[in-house]
Amino acid sequence: MFNLPQLTTRLKSSIAAALLAITLVLAGGSMFLPPAQAAMTISTASRTSMANALLADINGGTIEIWNGTKPAALGSPTGTLLATLTLGNPAGTVSNGVITIGSVTQTNSSHVNGTPTFIRFKSSGGLVRIDIDIGAGAGNVQFTGTVVANQNVTVTGLTITMPNA
Repeated sequence: MFNLPQLTTRLKSSIAAALLAITLVLAGGSMFLPPAQAAMTISTASRTSMANALLADINGGTIEIWNGTKPAALGSPTGTLLATLTLGNPAGTVSNGVITIGSVTQTNSSHVNGTPTFIRFKSSGGLVRIDIDIGAGAGNVQFTGTVVANQNVTVTGLTITMPNA
């Protein structure tokens, strides 16, 4: 037979053990593990499906070229919109989880002078879909020079690779 303090201690220990077990089960099956804890590989077929869905979403949309800091979580930019390029429909092709967008040119009538710092993809309905930094290194759009009024801006090619190959 247990007295009240012993029973309380045993109950607390049992509850703590049950919560720990539940926490371990949830954490072990969760997709929300931090990237350092979750090594994941996605099949080529699934990556290709993701790429096809994203391409369908940006078909007929736009690429905006911005100066300023890329906003967090696709928020509202605080910089200057330098140029807007209209994508075709289809905007590109997909192969093995990679979207390839060919040449896109915007005539010079609507450009603002400036040095681009990020690009923004929007759907044909104007919804923001992707922001990508401009700069050196992997994961960035490579861009040299500046946007100048009265000069055309041409994207000669762009690839977007789905993650975790």
